[in-house]
Amino acid sequence: MGLGNTIRTKHLFFSVFLLAIAALSWPPNPALCQPPTSARLEPPSAKSDKSGEFRPVTGSQNERVPGGLMLVTAYGAVWLLLFAYIVGIGRANAKMAHDLDQVEQKLRKIQSRDDREVDKNLNTPALNKEIC
Repeated sequence: MGLGNTIRTKHLFFSVFLLAIAALSWPPNPALCQPPTSARLEPPSAKSDKSGEFRPVTGSQNERVPGGLMLVTAYGAVWLLLFAYIVGIGRANAKMAHDLDQVEQKLRKIQSRDDREVDKNLNTPALNKEIC
């Protein structure tokens, strides 16, 4: 009974982990990864490479990094993992409470059986004669 729950819990965590990895490794839109054509630099001339002089960039200076989708995916994966962890802890806690109740019931049975045996021993005729 306990082994099946452990295997299911591990399977759940592994599935969520694989889902998170798949979501994070999903290829982004290639159009978003390409810099705008106006921002591409022309190859530097041989003279400017050797001189090390400053050349200002011409064209648009906006960067287009597709981070929004990755950010949302990462937060979603973290929330899913956190939710799965909390559900797993809740299930383990419920199982532990159930097991504790079973142990308490067994202890009550043992204690009541011992109390009956003590009562039987106290009601023996030989013991009653000694007391009187």
